[in-house]
Amino acid sequence: MTFSIRPAPLRTQIAGFLAEEHIGGAVIAYGRIGSRPTVIAMEQATPDRPMRPDDRFRLASLAKPITAAAVLQLVDQGRIALDSPVPEAGPGITVRHLLQHSGGWDRSRSIDPIGNPEALSKIGITGAYGCEDVAARLPPTQFRPGARYAYSNIGYCRLGQLVERISGMSYAAYAERYILAPRGATLTYNGAPTVRHPSTWPDSAYRALGPGGGWTGTASAYWAFATGPLAPQVTERPRYAKAGESYYGLGWRVWPDGTLSHFGAIPGAYTMVVRKNDHVAVLLFNGRPADDEKAFRRLRAMLKSAGI
Repeated sequence: MTFSIRPAPLRTQIAGFLAEEHIGGAVIAYGRIGSRPTVIAMEQATPDRPMRPDDRFRLASLAKPITAAAVLQLVDQGRIALDSPVPEAGPGITVRHLLQHSGGWDRSRSIDPIGNPEALSKIGITGAYGCEDVAARLPPTQFRPGARYAYSNIGYCRLGQLVERISGMSYAAYAERYILAPRGATLTYNGAPTVRHPSTWPDSAYRALGPGGGWTGTASAYWAFATGPLAPQVTERPRYAKAGESYYGLGWRVWPDGTLSHFGAIPGAYTMVVRKNDHVAVLLFNGRPADDEKAFRRLRAMLKSAGI
């Protein structure tokens, strides 16, 4: 497939996005699978220095495709099945449900207490904690598992626990050895970023994101992961998904044209990956836009207009 990237318009559009959203800077990595990525660093990493291509960011929910890849590898090895129950998650909840965000937790009707001290105190958690502590104290599910989609950080926390139970290794060790290292992706679990920004969360809250959001790394390192082989089940359509609309598959959002994507948003960071045909783009920002979904749509349009 012919592929012609127009980096100048992309740089101009991203600069406008940074200014309008009051975000300090960004690093973008893009290119064809099997090649070396082009990496662009823009504006400021901190008030005192410019952004560098090798700056490390909190990856937020870009962790979820990593966790999904670990789970699907165990599925491919026959060590667990997609329809296997996950007892630690709750009655009737399967591996597939957790991967697709259909486990039954709806944070719009309940709570997603990670990073929310007030909500944490309501479920008896104070001081240092991990996502497993939050998961163990959550209220019951709000809908029948598998009935519909509702984005859930807790579901991916449970998937990390599943990886540990099946593999006999820590979640981070398994992901590093069997998912990231073979792809040449050097990412750090619960690592510190090199970009700084005003933040409303203490470091302990970021660490508690766990398998749903706890990785740190550079744009080029995540690009190396995202250009790796995909399990065929990634694009599996849930029964409740409407024809002609995007849906959350097994670790990635799947679009009608075959594009795969994900984004992450936490105080101080906004992250995004798009994989279309044999090309991948990763965008990391050291600040969060006012509207996460609107920002994703706008940035995806910028990538399209630049030929990515």
